[in-house]
Amino acid sequence: MVTVADIIALPAFKSIELVAPCDGAATRPVHNVGILDVSPEYNGYSVYLPGEFIVTNLGFANGDPQATEDAIAAIVARGVSAVAIKTVYAPPISERVRDLSVQHGVPVYLYDGAYHEMVAYQALDLIRRDEQESDCQNALDDLLSEDDSETLRDRLHDVTGLASSRLMCAAFAWAAGAPDRCTVRALLALVKGELADLARRGEGPAPAFACRYHDTVLLVAGVEQPGAATRLASWARHFTEGHVSLRCGLGDDLSAGEGVLSIRQALSLCALHAGDVRPFMTWVDAGFRAFAATSEQNALMRHTCMRFQDLIAQEDGADGSLAATARAFAASFGDVSEAAERLFQHPNTVRYRLRKLKTALLMSEVTDRELAAFLTLVFLAGPEGRLDRE
Repeated sequence: MVTVADIIALPAFKSIELVAPCDGAATRPVHNVGILDVSPEYNGYSVYLPGEFIVTNLGFANGDPQATEDAIAAIVARGVSAVAIKTVYAPPISERVRDLSVQHGVPVYLYDGAYHEMVAYQALDLIRRDEQESDCQNALDDLLSEDDSETLRDRLHDVTGLASSRLMCAAFAWAAGAPDRCTVRALLALVKGELADLARRGEGPAPAFACRYHDTVLLVAGVEQPGAATRLASWARHFTEGHVSLRCGLGDDLSAGEGVLSIRQALSLCALHAGDVRPFMTWVDAGFRAFAATSEQNALMRHTCMRFQDLIAQEDGADGSLAATARAFAASFGDVSEAAERLFQHPNTVRYRLRKLKTALLMSEVTDRELAAFLTLVFLAGPEGRLDRE
């Protein structure tokens, strides 16, 4: 999906300023582009539709403040995605326009750069390419739902065009709170640009395929040549650490038939970054959380974890103390004293709750150590998963 942030990042815009802001301006979707070259007397701008990014120089207003305000107000009221005005006539932006921008959720920009015909051309080309990328994204969705290794190898080849016997995947994503200009599309351009520079110097991972996948950029590379996997890992780490707010997950070097596993690893690592300060992670770096991420992707494992979590919840009180004790006990590897410290409770209180847990789980005969090992598995997945080991 193309957004306003993607459009205003086009090279046709030399500089651009948000002069009538609204919530979520950068993330508004754009499905088409319109050029505004007539006054609102022309059908009240009924030909302009929501989802359109409007570009104009307001030349028809001849610099008249009232005519300028009426035109901007009328197009904003149409609920378009955004309005970008070329600063040919230095159009004034009134408080009325700013109020309407907030009311209708339509941002207004002033820009310096190419004529609006060039803006429209570049934007429409971007929308066309987005449709092609969406087809690739859908193909990857289908691929990630497949299990047969031979089918996976063939379909992965169809998507990436890679014929290597061994594959490795890196997934890149902007961290939460990154500036609006840090879009997935901008990130894809960065990755492709870097790969092109490396290829010209004969230093890059080759062959390689990069595409946008939801909120991430996936890079799949053939690594069958000696040292190729090490070079890819070194480049991915260097590239990530060279860009503020960028995160990367690197999957393992696997056979082509298992290449989708490397993609799944890389995507899972990007998701794990939400609670991790490290910008670059490999599957081994994930440690215990690698098992949690794996269980999240296995339907039966996830169901099993949630089934036992439900048993605990059914016996729990309104304060959730039984579930909290179960989690603390598992995170403490069966050490009652440590669990008590985590909970700020007396060890005898923890022992009492452990007896209740064993009863709830129909495991009255197991030892505390066995219970701790079992609870570690129970909290691998589900809404109550991912134990805090700190």
